[in-house]
Amino acid sequence: MIPLTQMAVEVLSTADAKEKTALSRRYAAEWLSAREGGSSEVRSDAKPPDAPARPDAPRLLPPKDVPRRRPGTEAGRIAMLH
Repeated sequence: MIPLTQMAVEVLSTADAKEKTALSRRYAAEWLSAREGGSSEVRSDAKPPDAPARPDAPRLLPPKDVPRRRPGTEAGRIAMLH
């Protein structure tokens, strides 16, 4: 099993948000399973990146093309958080 610190470095080095989320969930499940079995390893010599990986640029839309969301809906609350 990969040590937890190495898992974290790989997640931080992933730029694509969906891939990063999937990797985070997969590693969390693997680590928790190993921990329950008593074989989880936390430390390694993995060096974290200076900054988390990000996509090259966000997709920018003109204001008229941004979907409207009502504040009382789940989509509206998510939009407010962002």
